[in-house]
Order: sequence, then structure tokens, then C-alpha cells
Amino acid sequence: MKQSMRIDVNIIFWNKAWKAYGCGKDGIFMEKREFDLITMGEVMLRLSPPRHARITDSSVFEKHAGGAELNVAAGVAQMGLRSAVLTKIPRSSVSAFLRNRIRFMDVSDDFLLFDDCYMQNIETAYLLRDITDHIIASTCEMMMVGIPYATVGSALLRGDYAAVVNGFYDFFNSYHPGPYGTLSVVKTSELESTAQLMKTINSQHQWDSKDNGLIQAFDDYSRNVFFDMGSYVKRLCQDDQTLAKQMEEQLNRLVPYKAHTEYFYATEYKRAIKMEEFSGISISDPSTSSKAETKETTEWWKATH
Repeated sequence: MKQSMRIDVNIIFWNKAWKAYGCGKDGIFMEKREFDLITMGEVMLRLSPPRHARITDSSVFEKHAGGAELNVAAGVAQMGLRSAVLTKIPRSSVSAFLRNRIRFMDVSDDFLLFDDCYMQNIETAYLLRDITDHIIASTCEMMMVGIPYATVGSALLRGDYAAVVNGFYDFFNSYHPGPYGTLSVVKTSELESTAQLMKTINSQHQWDSKDNGLIQAFDDYSRNVFFDMGSYVKRLCQDDQTLAKQMEEQLNRLVPYKAHTEYFYATEYKRAIKMEEFSGISISDPSTSSKAETKETTEWWKATH
């Protein structure tokens, strides 16, 4: 009788772009979880007639999450074993339904990996705080090649986030035609503490948008949308070093792993911009752009103002 092989790995939900709204390589922690089984394949939305009726006999259909790989992982989980599914979920309103069903089946969803531009923002992260444990994404434009899976894939499967961001940096630092890239890991369990501290800061300090040019921006729109959160708070609390220091320490807990090349690429004017400050996560609170006009409807804004 063959013994089952146990390996350390974290699940990837690779999502090309699920936007919440609007459009250094140091680490503190690493978590590994042991799995009995990992499947890899497509998770599908299945429409079925109720009560096992024939399609020709039914005018209504029930939606289900399915696919052989998910079904096997769910069956193993029902036997008391720990399982995960390696898959890609597309940009659509169906994504939340699929994720919830995967969790309901006790199949792991330890982290979400976004292979798209500007997805490591506090608004999206806060929206996903109860969906996953970690979010891996870029604060800036992602070069067309995307995540270099051949370079960082094994580290992803080990759950070695430090190796993921370091491998990403090494790849893009020598990438041709342009050495541009940022990547960071957000620990979602720190998001509520971050929101509480931000609410305290907002109750005591008010930002003047005329000073937006003093903050590190991650885009080159005529009115910037994405700003470095650490840079923003440092200037918002420039006369309150106690709160500024508290947020600096909190951001290090929120973003334990991060990496960036010396320059990042911005597509509006197709140019490279030097990275002066990088906390690993962006914020749109100070933005006056029409692209961020819905920011006050986000869960993040409501929790912090």
C-alpha cells in the first residue's frame, strides 16, 4: 500500500483583475500549511435543473460550483483531510460566488494572486479581508509578461512569500525591454487594525489635496489615483510623529513582504518613474481624479471616516 505524500503549499486563486472600484524585500513572517491533496484545474459554474429533472422538462436552473478537480478536493475535505485547488477565477460577479462555495466545501483558499495592474490597493484588500488570508499583487503597472511563474512558481507552492517577492524582483530587475516591477504580500488579518488606526488618524488630521504632489504616486494620470499609503500617512501626520510611527509599524505588519525595482512603468505617458517611497500598498483617499470618484462608497472609506 502506497503512503500518501504530504507537501507544504498554499492555494493560488489567480485572478486577472477583480477590481474593488475605479479603474525593499524584507519579511517579518511566513506561514506554511500542510496539505494531504492538491488538485489543479478549472472551477466551473454549472447550471442544473432542480431535483435532477431533465433539461427539456425544466424552465429554471440552479447554479452550482463544480468541476472534477474541485469535486475531488471537496470529497477529500469531507473525509477530514486538508485539500486545496489550484485554479484561475476570471473577472466577473460570479467570482465571489465561486470563492464562497469553495470555502463552504472546506477547500483551502489561503491566498489570492492578482496578475494585473494596480490591484494591491487598500480598498480592494479591505474588501477581501474575509475572503482570503493573503493577497499577492502589484501596486503599479504589471508588465505584459505578468507574474514570472517559471521563476516563482515553486516558491508559491511552498508558501514561501519572501522567495516569491525576491524572485519577482530578480526577474524584473534584469527584464528586457524594461526593468520595471513591484510586488507585495498583504496579510489580511491585519486589515481591521489598519482601518481602526486610519480612522483615528482621519479624526485628528485633514489632508489638503493641494499637497498631492508631495506623495509618492504609482500612476501618471493628470490627477493621480493610486498613492503610496505609507507616503500619504507620513505627510498627513507630519506634525504627529506618534501616530505616524504607529502607522509605519502597522504597515510593516500588514505588508510583511515587498519588493520593487528602482523605476516603475506608467502607461499614460509611457514613461519610467523613479520609486522614492514604497510601503507595498496604495491608497486613493487623497485622489481628486474622476477615476476615483466612487472611493467614498467603498467599505474602506466607510470604516475609516
